[in-house]
Amino acid sequence: MKEYYRQRASQYDRFYEVPERYHDLVGLKAWLVERVRGRTVLEVAAGTGYWTEVAATAAEAITATDYNHEPLSIAVDRRLGPHVTLLTADAYAMPKFACRFEVGMAHLWWSHVERQRRQEFLSHFASRLQPQATLLMIDQTYVGRKMLERRGRRAAQKSDHRHRRLLRACRARPRGRAAGQRG
Repeated sequence: MKEYYRQRASQYDRFYEVPERYHDLVGLKAWLVERVRGRTVLEVAAGTGYWTEVAATAAEAITATDYNHEPLSIAVDRRLGPHVTLLTADAYAMPKFACRFEVGMAHLWWSHVERQRRQEFLSHFASRLQPQATLLMIDQTYVGRKMLERRGRRAAQKSDHRHRRLLRACRARPRGRAAGQRG
């Protein structure tokens, strides 16, 4: 698995180039910036630093980690600023840091965590965060063409409506009550 992601590092950002995702990404970026503003952030599975770059515009400090060095070497080219540290680290065995973070980020990661390891990941991640820290996760649900054909157009529209409603709900939540918050 590590080798698979290492080889695909140069392709990661293609996900964000799909025109149909543009409006969702604009909303998610604004949502993220408001939740990290002035706060210290620990990011797991930072990849090429796409979300790191968004958060870096507002966060006090970010430690962005990834299991593979290759995507982080792409993140370096983003010139994220002196308040951002990039670190190769395993999400299940992160080092102890000098401080505990106010915010944890793990975008496009949850769908990669095997069900039987979810509690292990969350417990370990939380151990690196302050009590009552905010946990932010953005992820996707893939619905393939064949599945859409089976479900029919009506079901696809209903699914799209639910996604938009969830995005609006995320936008409407006040700081400290974000989706996925611990506490």
